[in-house]
Amino acid sequence: MVVTLKAFSLLEILIVIFIMSILLVGIASPSINFLSQRAEVQKLSAKLMQAINLARSEALINHKKTTLCQSNNLKDCSGAWSDGFIVREANKTLFAFQNNSKKGVLNWRSFPKNKKYLEFLPAGLLSEQNGTFWYCYKNKLNPSFAIVLNKAGRARLLMPDSQGKVYVSSEALAC
Repeated sequence: MVVTLKAFSLLEILIVIFIMSILLVGIASPSINFLSQRAEVQKLSAKLMQAINLARSEALINHKKTTLCQSNNLKDCSGAWSDGFIVREANKTLFAFQNNSKKGVLNWRSFPKNKKYLEFLPAGLLSEQNGTFWYCYKNKLNPSFAIVLNKAGRARLLMPDSQGKVYVSSEALAC
């Protein structure tokens, strides 16, 4: 009895590995995008919380008014919150935070509505306003996070619930 063995050629094995790798990348791609977006959101929310806490603590430590405002050049108050933000004290920039992600929009809503910056008084309180930051990816209906500030200058981070909505009081934020 003669036994013949059949084997695959190196070219056939390479073609199969190539096809399998393409399929695996196609399957893993949505998960990688989700993880990338989540890391981006966590980084931006941490930067913003750090900026708020720094502005408040600088006001308390130095007993001077300190401002947190949007900045597109990281030198003066200009542009949009999505560009970046700076902590200033008496026309001097203390800290600058650049937003490297341009995949979404950082919104700010305050009371009164005409305030486009946060001003911390020497006691650490916000002058005149409380408000909410929220971040929306382009083409998404619900925000990825929200940061709510009260009149005392304290900030708290809110993440989406199981339906993907972020609630401030009883109101769901929308993009």
